[in-house]
Amino acid sequence: MPSFESLYQEYPCSYNSPLSCDRPFQTAQQIKGAKFCLECGFPATLPQEAEIKGSQGTYQIASFVGMRGLGRLYSGVQLKDKQPVIIKEYLLPNRSFNESETQKRKETFKRVGGVSLADSRIQNFRLVETKEAIADQKGERCYLITKGMQKLLNLIQQKLKT
Repeated sequence: MPSFESLYQEYPCSYNSPLSCDRPFQTAQQIKGAKFCLECGFPATLPQEAEIKGSQGTYQIASFVGMRGLGRLYSGVQLKDKQPVIIKEYLLPNRSFNESETQKRKETFKRVGGVSLADSRIQNFRLVETKEAIADQKGERCYLITKGMQKLLNLIQQKLKT
C-alpha cells in the first residue's frame, strides 16, 4: 500500500503533496471550469454547484471543506429532497494509475463503499451511514456520499484548521 507521500509522486507539486496542496482549489476558484491545477496538472477541486449523478439520486456540491485522509471533503445536498450530504472524493488520476488499476479500484470502491447486499436488504452497521458509493465511469474520481451531519462536518472543519 503506497504512503500518502508517494501516492501522487508523478505530479511536480511544489508542496510534494498535490492532494493536500491548496493550488488545485485556487485554480478552481480563479478559472471557472478548470479541471486541473495550473502548477502541476493534478485534478482541481470540484466547483460549487457541480452535480454528481448516482443510482440513489443527484447530489450538488455546496462547498469544498478540505482534505481528509486519502480524499477531499465537500458539503452538498441531494437535489430531490434537499437533504444535506457529505461527499468524499477519491482521485484516480491517469498519471498515477493505469486503466486496469483504475477499473479495479472503481469496482472495489463500489462493492466495498456501497451498501447494497446481494438480496437487496439494507444492513449497515457503520458509525457513519453511507448513502451511496459512486465511481465516475468517464472520469478519474470516486465519491462516497454520506448523510449530512452538521456536527460531524463542523468537527472536521475545526480539525482541518488546526
